[in-house]
Amino acid sequence: MTLLEAIQTGDVILNVSEQEYLDKYAEEHYEWIGEVAYKIPVVTLTHMNFVGYFSTLLQGYFLLNPIGLFVGFSFLLRMESVAGHPHREPDFAIVLNENMARLHDTFIQDRADMVIEIVSPESTERDYGKKFQEYEAAGITEYWIVDALRKECRFLRLNSEGRYQSQFADGDGNYRTPILPQLILHVPTLWQESLPNMIEVLADVRKMLGVED
Repeated sequence: MTLLEAIQTGDVILNVSEQEYLDKYAEEHYEWIGEVAYKIPVVTLTHMNFVGYFSTLLQGYFLLNPIGLFVGFSFLLRMESVAGHPHREPDFAIVLNENMARLHDTFIQDRADMVIEIVSPESTERDYGKKFQEYEAAGITEYWIVDALRKECRFLRLNSEGRYQSQFADGDGNYRTPILPQLILHVPTLWQESLPNMIEVLADVRKMLGVED
């Protein structure tokens, strides 16, 4: 779709002030940058399967290890310290307990501690490009890009210079982050024909955290 076509269909709306965006378009699943509102496309079944998996994994983790809060799909991230003041709706955001002052009823102020984006065909450029730059500039400590199209994950963590540096799973395909102690993401599991169900995921979380039945 060309820019002109996107404008004609309402997928792109020009000359939108920040207040107009917040009043009118944020709740309609638009993102906002540089006075332009962009409609978030309808998600695919594959995307929703990953949303379900990560929702269960992270909700279970924080229930048993309450060091922060997991915020799900379509919650607004207002990066007002970044050029253009972009407002994004990441697939998932995590705010740790020590930074709860950033979390408001309808948005996260400036940055989360961690963000996860699940790549869809139309979001590839944004997830790997624009959002990478914005999340890095906002100081979001860790950014995961989960790409079912390429069957790969990119784990990016800020280094001492405030730049994203790639992190990697171990030889068994397990990824760990100091932001979420004891959490283990087994990357090969993501590329199975079907993802584990809720009961299986919660059992895995209990095992990770050493919670006995």
